[in-house]
This record gives sequence, structure tokens and C-alpha cells, in this order.
Amino acid sequence: MQNAQNLISSFEFIAALMSIIIGLGVTNLLFQPMWYVPFVGQYALLAGGGLIISRRGYDRFFACYQLVTLLVWALVVRTYLVGNAMPA
Repeated sequence: MQNAQNLISSFEFIAALMSIIIGLGVTNLLFQPMWYVPFVGQYALLAGGGLIISRRGYDRFFACYQLVTLLVWALVVRTYLVGNAMPA
């Protein structure tokens, strides 16, 4: 039962990523700015790898990796990439 729940959660995560990519594509913002595609794509690849591996240790790694990369992105990288270009 637990394995089926993990599989469903992984598919939901991949579906959410795909909806973000499709939504940006529809609004012609998919490649603006360019660094969003690899940033979202890395999570899709890791989630796909999780579907193939199906181990509890990988799930823990992915959760920690996602937490760290999202914090680094939100607090450090995005500040330098966007700078003062954000509207007030």
C-alpha cells in the first residue's frame, strides 16, 4: 500500500511540474528568463529517477535536495539574477 502511495505522489509531482511548463509555454514565458527551464527540469528528472529506483533512501535524499535547492534559489541565486529589476 505504501509503495502505491509513493508512486501516486511521484506522478502528482511530475504532473505539477508539467503543468508549470505547459502554463509558461502557453503564456510565451517558457524561455523568459532562460534559467527557469533547467531549474524546473532538474526536479522532473530527479522525480523520474525516483520512480525508477523506488527506494526510501532516495525519497529522503530528494526531499532534502529539494529543500536545500529551493532555499538557495529563493534566498541567493534569484537575488543576483534578478537584482533590482523586480517591479515595486
